[in-house]
Amino acid sequence: MTTVSAKDYEHNKKADGTYNVKIRVFQKGEKKLIDTPHFLS
Repeated sequence: MTTVSAKDYEHNKKADGTYNVKIRVFQKGEKKLIDTPHFLS
């Protein structure tokens, strides 16, 4: 079973105060983070 979630991590905060959104995928016991071009403020 695959689990997908969107995350913003505190350690990824940019100087302008925005956070890069990453897609977190769990599959077969492995975790992968996928970068996106989206930012949150």
